[in-house]
Amino acid sequence: MRTGLNRTFAAVLVVSAVLIGCALGLIFLVAPEEKVMGAVQKIFYFHAWGVWWTWEAKLTTTLILWLLLAGCLLARRYAATPEQGARIGAVLGIVAALDVPIVYKAVDWWRGQHPIVFGPGKTNPLAPGMSEAFGVSMLAVLTLYLVLLIARIRLSSLEERIAELEDASGRFR
Repeated sequence: MRTGLNRTFAAVLVVSAVLIGCALGLIFLVAPEEKVMGAVQKIFYFHAWGVWWTWEAKLTTTLILWLLLAGCLLARRYAATPEQGARIGAVLGIVAALDVPIVYKAVDWWRGQHPIVFGPGKTNPLAPGMSEAFGVSMLAVLTLYLVLLIARIRLSSLEERIAELEDASGRFR
């Protein structure tokens, strides 16, 4: 099993690296530049509102979601007992899941500065070249996720093997 997992990991890692390179190439070479900022806009997109942070509805609800998810991780790690951490993390995870549709609908419910790009009556809102860059970027992120998932599975397998070896060595002392 380990050899098959290693080959799968190597293959997905190579595919992920190639897709990330392709995505970056499409982003910087094919996707159109913004009129005011040019190529810099592709890296830093703060000029749209003229400030680094604004209390706009979509940004604020996304920040709340991020803080809830960070709270899940912190609760799981630093709770007094693992059961308490699991319970608190689960509650925070449920609240975070309830926040996702709020983030999605924030632009519709509270008219903010975010444009409504996808909506009724709108045909493909992406400029030519952007659809390809978006699709390849999404595929690159998916393969990167697979790389991280396989790495975590490998780590878990090694942790189990270490525990087995420690148990076996403890029996022979």
